[in-house]
Parts: sequence; structure tokens; C-alpha cells
Amino acid sequence: SHNSGDIAFGKDGMLYITVGDAGTRVKENDDGVTMPQALDRLVGKIVRLTDDGGIPADNPYTGSDSTRCNKNGLSGNPKIKCQEIYATGLRNPYRFAFNPNVDHTHFYINEVGRNMWERILEGGDDHKGANYGFPFRQGPCDTGKTEGKTCQPSEFDDAIHWYAHDEEDGGACTGGAFYPNDAGWPAEFQDGYFFAEYAYGGIYLISPGGEGCAYPKCDPPISPFTPTKKTFSATKKVVSIQFGPHKGGQAMYYMTRDHAGNKGNAGLFRIAYTGSSNRNPKAFIEADNTVGFAPLTVSFDGTQSYDPDGDRITYEWDFDDDGRVDSTEAKPSFTFTEAGTFSAKLVVKDGKGGSAKTTIRIDADNTPPRPTIISPRNGDTFAVGDVFRLVGEAFDGEDGKLDDSALTWEVRQHHNTHYHPFLDPGTAGNNFDLWPAPEPEDFDASLTSYLAIRLTATDSKGLSTTTEVIVQPKVVEIDFDTVPSGMEIVVNGDEFITPTTITTWENHKFDIEAPVQEMNGVNYRLESWSDGGDERHTIIVPATKPKTFIGKFDVAKPKPVILSPKEGDTFSVGDVFQLTGSATDEDGNPIDDDSTLKWEVKFNDGNHMEHHDFLDETSGNNIVTDPVHMPEDIATAATAYFEVFLTMTDSSGLSRTSSVIVRPKLVALDLDTVPSGLELTVDGIDIQTPTTISTWYNHRFNIRAKGQTFGGTAYKWASWSNGEKRSQRYMAQTDDKLVAEFKMAMPVPVIAGVKDIEESPEFTVGDEFRLSGSASDIQGDTISAGALSWELRMYNRADDTYRTITTQKGRDFAFVAPEPSFEEAATSHLEVLLTATDPDGITGT
Repeated sequence: SHNSGDIAFGKDGMLYITVGDAGTRVKENDDGVTMPQALDRLVGKIVRLTDDGGIPADNPYTGSDSTRCNKNGLSGNPKIKCQEIYATGLRNPYRFAFNPNVDHTHFYINEVGRNMWERILEGGDDHKGANYGFPFRQGPCDTGKTEGKTCQPSEFDDAIHWYAHDEEDGGACTGGAFYPNDAGWPAEFQDGYFFAEYAYGGIYLISPGGEGCAYPKCDPPISPFTPTKKTFSATKKVVSIQFGPHKGGQAMYYMTRDHAGNKGNAGLFRIAYTGSSNRNPKAFIEADNTVGFAPLTVSFDGTQSYDPDGDRITYEWDFDDDGRVDSTEAKPSFTFTEAGTFSAKLVVKDGKGGSAKTTIRIDADNTPPRPTIISPRNGDTFAVGDVFRLVGEAFDGEDGKLDDSALTWEVRQHHNTHYHPFLDPGTAGNNFDLWPAPEPEDFDASLTSYLAIRLTATDSKGLSTTTEVIVQPKVVEIDFDTVPSGMEIVVNGDEFITPTTITTWENHKFDIEAPVQEMNGVNYRLESWSDGGDERHTIIVPATKPKTFIGKFDVAKPKPVILSPKEGDTFSVGDVFQLTGSATDEDGNPIDDDSTLKWEVKFNDGNHMEHHDFLDETSGNNIVTDPVHMPEDIATAATAYFEVFLTMTDSSGLSRTSSVIVRPKLVALDLDTVPSGLELTVDGIDIQTPTTISTWYNHRFNIRAKGQTFGGTAYKWASWSNGEKRSQRYMAQTDDKLVAEFKMAMPVPVIAGVKDIEESPEFTVGDEFRLSGSASDIQGDTISAGALSWELRMYNRADDTYRTITTQKGRDFAFVAPEPSFEEAATSHLEVLLTATDPDGITGT
């Protein structure tokens, strides 16, 4: 896998661990550093610890800018390094081997390559802080290259040995071991190093003193070790090699696994040097039937057994575990008459004291269980991120329906001729969710990868059966091209020449980018992508084939890059912008002269038509602007934004401008009234409720509840839901809701001072009246004298009409009873009206 690797103690007493990149070669941390290179995480690294789990004092990253990363493999800050790191830049350091022939810590790392090279790297005391270059370097060349100038020695700690990743040479460099020079093997093994080739089988030997030819003399370079020699041609899938004690000397021990599920091919094996001594034979059993009902007749075959010295072998069979020899034939038969589980044993002998034995399980009157996978089913397909629910059941002829505790699951992610564990074998349970479906390991794997869902059922006697369901990915093709065609693009870290078509899976997320490059002696730089994305941006693969992605190139000009603020950043009232940028020339080389950078910041008030200068043209870098002001218009605050412009001009006068839009951090305020529908005044603007105001974080503005007439009824403000006064200064810092409660309201005027007469008094022409008035609003506040107005009317009851005789403002009102006309005299009377008007214009009479 690309996760856990190997673990061992060095001669310095320290514990070393190799950790794979976890498939993160194109993923980056928050500082834009690829995961295997990033020092704030442990993936793609060699980790070094003391024997009690502490940090060795001489580890390379233990300064004040470091911390322990032992909880989750991360420091939590891209600027803070992990103290456990000893070396970086690894892909899949599957195994490493320590050199027993030196007095210090020295080891080789066997790293499984991607699609071009397999490589062996050197580590130890002399390689503290080493950087092995992945994902930029593989084998002796830059990633994705097999020849050319990128295969010259680099600034990284390059491989000491490499071989091609292909059908002829190999596909996975796994186990490794130094030959111990005191092991007693022939001289040709002295100072040698063994490694296993997992994909194509075999254990190989390399030794120092090879041709060793570097670029440009040799293209591609040739390893400084002797040519790779297949020493042991076992085709088993070797995953680990070590030397250990054997009969007073040392032997090679190696571990294998088997993809087909045949446990006979997986195990621990030994290779010992015997010289002219007799070697033990090898015992193998085949049987035509291992389960059935008694009486059960089984035909056995031991003829695959052999003696490596060519000696004639004899056979001794014990079929029923009673310790007696039941047959000496090479291919005997035996009938098991009683029910039970038996371990049939074969011992082969070579007649010179050498022997070997093996066994096979036989079940009489016990049939294997029958597991069934209910979900998922054969024919189901998946997109990246889909979640399958694993549901199964099993029945047994003797035990009936098996309990869920008798079921275990395994999921394999197949790729070409091998697979990666996706759910570990022996995972117990039933009816549970598998974690999200994976993305393809690479584009080459898109058509050769799938998930194998395996369910194993085990009966009460330990007899097991495994069934399997194949779930295929949802495959999507994507076309890429450029203008002009024939340019190089980088898709998910791989280089392609356009036009090209890649095959991947639905919902796969990956980056596309296009470097500055030369064509016909002219440098070109990407100007735009047809989907509107940045020079480097992420594609999420849809369910069906999308339109062709086209990269438009133009003659290269200097390129300014705005590092801060970044696209997607937001601002609040009072924030300042830290303007930081960088630039490259037309060849893509960094330009360090900040005087070539010019900044402008413009404000758009939200109508997308007019920009206002916020920062005039300013040269330099790391510039701090004035604080952001309040929004000019709350009605357009949500759509307003700042646009930052960075222009770079090189010495030849070529210039180019980049820009970034920074939008506000918005806060939503819901406003309403009781009853709903009344108006509130926000920063001088009357707004009818209910309404939602979206404005900038930290924006301070005024909200006022005013008296008003609505639906023919006068209303006065009574209270706010937040307990504030009628006019309040509000700060937007969280999504909120404010409700103003109103009550029906009008001023209450009172007429007083009618002297010596009661209500509805009679009058005589010429009588004098002196009245006084007052009024208060619904809050009980006195209304001023200037807001009181009087009116004297002659009202004719006969035709329900009146005429105004006089009007006057103030608290006091004096008048003399007028003469009526003859028509009015019998049917008229006088009316005195006092009208009060409050500050909101609401009247009461």
C-alpha cells in the first residue's frame, strides 16, 4: 500500500519507520506544498524515534518551529514541522534493509514506483534530512521522464539503483536485504544486496562496482551497481526478505502473499546454502475432494513432491490422524467411514536422511457453508465517493442459517495484475457501510481497476467458503486540446501532448494545468481554459462525457501572481488588505525585483458599472491598505466588492495584469414588525417589512421605528425584540432577526377651561369664551403647543354642513360667539375642535 511501510531499529538504537504518501502525490497543504514534500505531515517520509517513542535530539526538524505529530500525523499548521521526520520525498517505501556489514546505521529503501521507474534509495547516518524528490523525481529522472536533460543529477537525494517499470523489467520493488558477509555463502554474494520484484517474481542480486554512467554521456543513465541478476527465480509474490540463523550459519528467509487466495502459495520460506550437503525434498498434496458425506472416498496425489538433488523419494501417508502409515503409494485413495475433520499427512523421504511433510484438511459429513452477497450485486457500478452497504447471509447444511458473527468481509481494489487492500481481510460484521469508493490510482489504471467485494462464511467446525462480487467504476472519457494544438498540459501530475483523451471515473477530482513552454523557438504561456478555470484548477468529472477542455496559449509575457488576498477571501468593515505578490518572466523564471510590481485596489458599489479608487497605483510588495469603510449603500452592500489589480512590467516593457475579486463577509438581518407590513427606517431609507438586509460584517447602521398609518389605522412604536430604544445603532456580526412591535396610536388632546358652563352649553351672540388645550402621545410624552391647532365651526344640522369661522394654533383659544344667518339660526350650533399632531405626523382630534 501507499500507507504503512516498514519498521526496524538501526545500529544507533533508534527506531526507523517508512511511511507511504497515501496516494497524495498531487495533493498540497495550505502552503501549496505537495504532501510528500510538506514538513507539516508524516506521509511520504522516514520517521525516526527513540526506543520509548520520544524524539531523538539530532533529528533534523526539532527547532522552535516544530512539534510532535504523533496524534494524527499532522502538525496542524503548514509552517510548523513534524519533529518525527528524518527524511522526505517518498512515494511507496515498501521495505527498507539495514546493512549488517558496517558499524553505523546504513540502509537501502526499496520504493515501489509509479509508471516509469522502480528505485532503490540510500539512507542512514549520512542522510539525515534527505529529500528523495517525490513527486518531482522518480528513478534517475524527473517524474514521467525516461530520458533527456531531466535525467541529469538533481538537487534531491537521487536513487542509487533503478530499473524500468514495464512488462520486461518489472513493476514493484518490494522486499530487500543486504547479504551478511559472514553468512558463509559463495564469494559472488559478498557486499551484495538482494531485492524482490513483486509483480514479475524473483529475488535479484546487485553489487557495487557496476558501469555507472551518468547523463549526458548515457541517456538514460546507467546504475553504478552491477547489472541486475535474477538469483532465485521464485514466482511467488515476495514482500519481505531477511537473513537469520540456520544450522550454525545464516539463511535467507522471505515472506510471500498470494492474490488468488491460495494459502499454499503464501507463507514464510527459507533459502539456505548447503554446498554439497544433502537437501531436503519438498512435499505437496493434491486431492480430488476434501468435503462430503461419509463414507467419503478421496483420491490423493503426491506426485508434485520432488527432491532438489534429484534423489528418488518415497511416500508415507497417514490419512486418519492415528500416527500409522496407511499407504506408501504416490497416488493412493482412502475412504473416510466416520464423520469428522481429519488432517491427512504426507511425509516424503529421499533415502539420505532428508524428509519433508505437508497436510491437507478433509471433512467427512460436513459440507462447506454457502455465503451470498446481497449488497452490492454483480453489475453494480460506482462513482468516486459512493458508499456501498455490505449485506450478506450464509447457510450451512449442518448448522442452518449462520449468525452474522460467522461472516467476515474483505474488499480488494484491483489494479492491473495486483490489488491494494481496501477493506482488510477478516473484517467482521454485517449490514454496514463501506467507506467512500476510491478514485483511480492513475489514469492508466482507470480501465483495469475495480472493487472485489469478498464475503467469507465459516461454520461451527471451522470450514470456510468465500464468494465474491465485482463492482466496476463508472468510466468517463475527457478530451483535452490546446490552441495552438500540440502543447503540453499536466493532468493530475501527468504530462500529455494535446490533443489527448484520458479515461477516468465519475466524480474523480483532479487538477489540470499548463506550464510555460517552447514551440518552434517561441515561448508560450496559457492565457485561459475553455471552462473559465484558473491556470491550475480542479475538475470534477461529470456522469457523461463533457465538452473538450481547450487551453488557449499566447506568446509568453511576464506573469504576476497575487498571493494575498486570494480568490475566495472575504473582508469585513475595518479590515485592511495585505497586498503580497510574485512574478515570473516570459520563460517562467521568478522575478525578485519588487519595484516591477504595481498595485491598484478599486471598489465596486454593487451595480457592476462603476469602480471607485480605494488604493491608487502603488509600487512594491507587502503593502497594507487603509481599513475598509462602511458600505456606501446598504441596499447594494451584498453585491459590492473590491478588486485587486497587480501589474508586472519587465525590462523590455512587456506587461501583464492579474486581478482578484474580494467579496464581503455577509451578515443577514431579518426585519419585521407586529403587525407585519409596517415600515422601518434603515440609515435614512424607509423599508417595508418583512425584509432581509444583507450587509458586511462589523457594519454599524441606524434602525428607527416611526409612527405611521397603515391600512387606515395609526400605529406607534412600542418595543424592539432586543430591548433597545426606538432609534438604535446596530452592529452586524451574526445572522439575526429584529422585530419592532407597534400599537394602534394617536395623540389624545383635551379641551379645558370652559368657565361657568357645562358640556353642550348654550350661548348668546357676543358671548366670550376662553379655552385651553393639551395633548400627549401614546408614550405619555406631552405634545408641544406648536403642534396644537384650534378650529371654530358653525354646524348646520339640517343639511349636515359646516363652515369654518376661525382657526388658531397654541394652547389657548378665545373667541366671541358669532351671529348666524337666518337660515342657520334654528338648526345650527357651534363646534370647537382641538387637533394634536405628534412628531411622526399622526393626529388626534
